[in-house]
Amino acid sequence: MKKALWMLAAILFCSLSTTVLTACSDDDDDDGGKEDAKGKAEVRVAVVTQRDTYKMFTFDFTLTGPDGKTKTYKFDASDNNDDKFYEAEANSFESACLPYLFMYPSLTSFFENVIMHHYVFKNVPNGAKIDYKTVSHLVRSFQPEEKGNKFLMATVMVTYVTADGQVHPLKPFDFNCSILDKSMWEKNIEKYDNYIVPQSTNSVTVVYPTN
Repeated sequence: MKKALWMLAAILFCSLSTTVLTACSDDDDDDGGKEDAKGKAEVRVAVVTQRDTYKMFTFDFTLTGPDGKTKTYKFDASDNNDDKFYEAEANSFESACLPYLFMYPSLTSFFENVIMHHYVFKNVPNGAKIDYKTVSHLVRSFQPEEKGNKFLMATVMVTYVTADGQVHPLKPFDFNCSILDKSMWEKNIEKYDNYIVPQSTNSVTVVYPTN
């Protein structure tokens, strides 16, 4: 992941031509298909946050799986999870990061410092529904710097894998990264307390070919 983001930053500095990020084919996903003979697939829900953001926010993530069971997870500075991106997720993440790196090349290290959690549902039938919701809370002890307070709101990606190894996005990576000077922080930050994060609050219906 770090190597890929470093390469993206290098492209921005070394080329004045139009930059196009070419994603690998879904056929190249590194862990193969997860669909059984009855037409059920593996669905992956990935929650992506940024480690330094925990100095500013904590997150409550509520997930209702295709079985209708609901559980809430709390993410804060004690989070040491070491899940890694699957290949298709990395492609989506890097594509979303590229515009930010174009405007702010110094954010390369910021985007390298992400942390993620996977929630995997196996044998999910066609038409099943998954709900997820994230609420952010301010860390009141955080003291903003005069310049450049950066944070990345928790964001969800959802994909499913079919028997032939094809990876299909149900929700790509689409996130809210903000850089606020102290004056703007103090003016705007209260809205993020008990804030329902739109990038990680939604419902998806699993629809995939069954033949």
